[in-house]
Amino acid sequence: SGRRFSEKVGLAFGIVDNLLSGLRTRLVMAHARPAPLNDNYYGLADAGQKRTVNSQKSLVCTCSDVRKPAVTSPVDGGDGGNLV
Repeated sequence: SGRRFSEKVGLAFGIVDNLLSGLRTRLVMAHARPAPLNDNYYGLADAGQKRTVNSQKSLVCTCSDVRKPAVTSPVDGGDGGNLV
């Protein structure tokens, strides 16, 4: 629900409610069912699901292109990977 999300992220419910309202307007989020205290449970709308899948695909491509830096140990005569 919006209230539970606001508690988790540490923002006032009014702020989160406005953000969720904007996401509903852009058809990213949708009402799933009513929640207590004049709140709602939310889920991703079709546009939100497509956006999530596309973001995950681009993240996988980006992360697969990143190579781990070589780290040397002091035993090998290196500095142990310290940047100092």
